[in-house]
Amino acid sequence: MLYVGFNPREITAYDFIGDFKKWPFGVIDKEKVKELLGARYVSCCTKEQGPILDIIERRLGIHIDIPFTPDRHRLKKNDRVLIIVVANLRKLSAYERYTLQEMTKARIFFRIYRVTS
Repeated sequence: MLYVGFNPREITAYDFIGDFKKWPFGVIDKEKVKELLGARYVSCCTKEQGPILDIIERRLGIHIDIPFTPDRHRLKKNDRVLIIVVANLRKLSAYERYTLQEMTKARIFFRIYRVTS
């Protein structure tokens, strides 16, 4: 299974957090992300991350669902975890929106991990 989120702690609350550093990972481009998300995946994103997901959709054409109630999952060997890494964005308060300039400056990349234990 493929799990998607911004932080490993959003995806799993189990003993796997320490193992993330041991698992093989790679940085993948937007085309590979689109390919992966075209199959079945589990989004662990929250509605608070909606503005960032909106930037990702507008800039990269990548849509990621926001579940009604995101859950944490027990990962199994050979599961994959897609971590969305965003830099150069400030944290928004509840009623703020990102400016066009902020959206343009945001650096976005994706790391894919494979669970090996």
